[in-house]
Amino acid sequence: MANSRKQVNLVEHLVADIVALLGQHAVHGRHLALGLSGGMDSCVLLDLLVQAKLHIEFRLSTIHVNHQISPNADAWERFCAELSLHYRIPFTAIKVNVPRNSGLGLEAAAREARYQALLEFDCDMIALAHHQDDQAETFLLQLLRGAGINGLSAMPVFRFGPRHEHILRPLLDTPRSHVLQYAQAQKLQWVEDESNTNLHFDRNFLRQQILPELAKRFPGYRATLARTAEHIASAATLLEQLAADDARQAVNANNSRQLDINVLRTFSSERAANLMRWWIRKETSLILSTSRLQNIIRQLCDAKANARVACKLGQATLRRYRDQAYLDFAMDIQPYSMQWNGEPSLQLPDGNHLHFKHVIGEGIAISRIKGALHITNRKESGFLRLSDKRPKRSLKNLWQEAGIPPWERDRTPLIWHGNELVAIPGLAIDWEWRAHTEERGLLIVMASKGNGGT
Repeated sequence: MANSRKQVNLVEHLVADIVALLGQHAVHGRHLALGLSGGMDSCVLLDLLVQAKLHIEFRLSTIHVNHQISPNADAWERFCAELSLHYRIPFTAIKVNVPRNSGLGLEAAAREARYQALLEFDCDMIALAHHQDDQAETFLLQLLRGAGINGLSAMPVFRFGPRHEHILRPLLDTPRSHVLQYAQAQKLQWVEDESNTNLHFDRNFLRQQILPELAKRFPGYRATLARTAEHIASAATLLEQLAADDARQAVNANNSRQLDINVLRTFSSERAANLMRWWIRKETSLILSTSRLQNIIRQLCDAKANARVACKLGQATLRRYRDQAYLDFAMDIQPYSMQWNGEPSLQLPDGNHLHFKHVIGEGIAISRIKGALHITNRKESGFLRLSDKRPKRSLKNLWQEAGIPPWERDRTPLIWHGNELVAIPGLAIDWEWRAHTEERGLLIVMASKGNGGT
């Protein structure tokens, strides 16, 4: 009898906690989608959310991500569909293909595919059934893998995202033992993933072999580790704020992919690494190891002035020019030669466009154009005269005076008439080729991909 009252109290307590949490995060009137795997944790959260709807008005649906890995995957999908139907909750199943050779390992690759599918679902919030034991396990796994401060940070109960990836974890402060007791008290059914017994996976090994022994000596380890992860998360937030403050000094306000190395040199090694880690992650989504980060900072700050720094970072290349660091996302292109015969625009081999506009009093004097104009890249032999009072300047001098980095020079289109360099779009037009007041001119505008022109 006492045990029955205890179970009733636990059920009432968890329902009250869920209702309070949903109210705190303004779920009223919004669409909450539960990631439903069919396991005990997500089935318990589904039952709790259905009960919470009696107290708070919100739209609830379920999403099941079918990884197509286990031979039981389709059976789990059917179970989730039938369970959702039982609760009269709209159900969506999403099949994903998990890459076997991603380098992440099967478990991590499946997790990435699952999150991607969930975050693309059209809703206001995604609810996940992580609990306190998951928090402790994740912290220990990250610690054993040598993760940095961001990796050791706690999973948040609520995480804001730029689109629909607002993630809510209502059970995060609840130990697994309470989740199990709730499931038993409510006589819930769920499926068991056979891979949960496979000790090849680090999380299963930790859960089944290590943590039970740890609990014998430190019964409160779950709450302790979760609290430690929260402390680290607070420290990580402060470091993020410091990096953002430092970026206001170091990062170009007009180009977030350009950073002043002279400012970087004024910081301590720890502060410089914190800024660079934040900047690279913000621009490329990459999280670099400490040794890789230190090597990059050495190359930027200590290499000789004429040294060509080029560090590959995923789709970007980190480069250096005149004490400025650049994250360059453009692809290198081979030399090309094109001809303009009067078209309103031409697409260049790198996907950018040149637009040719007829104007008055600026651009290239149309009266001087006899025949076709030619467009090339990667030439250093041309000369331009910028005014009637100045001598001709070589391309190399023009690049240097304008501060154009070497890799950008190779991509910049050059406009020729025969063997004579006429203009560099966006930079200069030869004095003798300029259209003067009230004279008809041809204005050549460089437009990046997806951009109307600059």
